[in-house]
Amino acid sequence: MSTQSLSENTRDSVHGYLFELWRKILRRDEIDPAQSFFAQGGGSIHVVQMLAEVSKHYDVELEYRRFFEQPTLEILLSLIDRARRS
Repeated sequence: MSTQSLSENTRDSVHGYLFELWRKILRRDEIDPAQSFFAQGGGSIHVVQMLAEVSKHYDVELEYRRFFEQPTLEILLSLIDRARRS
């Protein structure tokens, strides 16, 4: 695993992947990355599904509890960044 945080290009790529994943899981054409995953129709089962897919895709272990506390796209990006550095 890399000990460096996500570069700007990598961060944009990860953001795009997460944005599309949220759209797929939430079955919505439009999502607001600043709004809570739950406010956009996501439930706990959706979170588990999404985080499992993200963990597998990026080969990282994510802090599920932290995402449940602040369920936004930006928090998920920071969780991936932190997991890649550990």
